[in-house]
Amino acid sequence: MNLFKFTVVFTLFYAGLLTAKELVVISHPFPPWQYSENGQVKGINIDLLSLVGERLDIQFSYKHQPWSRAWRSVKRADGDAVISSSRKEQREQYLLFPPIGTDLWTSHYVFFTHSHYQQNYSGSYQDILADKLKVCVVNGYSYDASFWQNFPYQGNEQLSERISYQPDNRNYHPLVVGANSTEECIGLLARHRVKVVLSDKSIGLYEINKLKSNEKMYLAAKGLVAYPKVLFNKGYSISFVKGSTYPELEAVSKEIWAQLRVIHESGEYQKIVRRWLD
Repeated sequence: MNLFKFTVVFTLFYAGLLTAKELVVISHPFPPWQYSENGQVKGINIDLLSLVGERLDIQFSYKHQPWSRAWRSVKRADGDAVISSSRKEQREQYLLFPPIGTDLWTSHYVFFTHSHYQQNYSGSYQDILADKLKVCVVNGYSYDASFWQNFPYQGNEQLSERISYQPDNRNYHPLVVGANSTEECIGLLARHRVKVVLSDKSIGLYEINKLKSNEKMYLAAKGLVAYPKVLFNKGYSISFVKGSTYPELEAVSKEIWAQLRVIHESGEYQKIVRRWLD
């Protein structure tokens, strides 16, 4: 084989290795959008990315962890992308975020409580503060500036108008209780260890329904409800890890975001979501 033919064959072989490389997606518990069951990652976002992968000939694999560990994986570049991470200035040194409007899904955050408490409160921050109700949040979630301004970290009370989410800070407001997942928060609520949980509505309802399927927990979960008042909305995307060594990751990320726009605009997105939530 002459040098030219050898070069062409080697180049094609090497290019094939690159396209075959799995793109490792860091995932964390956000059921039904993504969750782990019997060691397999499932959910709405997984179905969406499977469709994207088929169309772009990309093989996705998943590293599923509690959010605090998932974020450490992002910072160590122990993965190529992360799903359901909201846009935050503090995260931009680690992540390449998509253009606005290229989200996997939009979240609506509410308070959850017991039905007999709900009758006495509107579900606002002011109600929770006035009656000094314990609030469960997931460690490492950024939530919204409005939450942190009403429940500032200890030591920042005088700066509450200027303070929002502080990465890795667990020095919470005295009324805030940290947990590793929404599932853990809902469990604490069912056991009356906290009075309210701050969560995306679809995720909170999913966890309550799952708890109801447990015969021992059914009665405790039966009375858990969501307030109708939406406190804030957030878009969640697939973002890409700047420290990743995945070949041509920036170009690949743009192809994935473009394909997600096509799926949204074609109505395929809504069909996938309805299969899970209707």
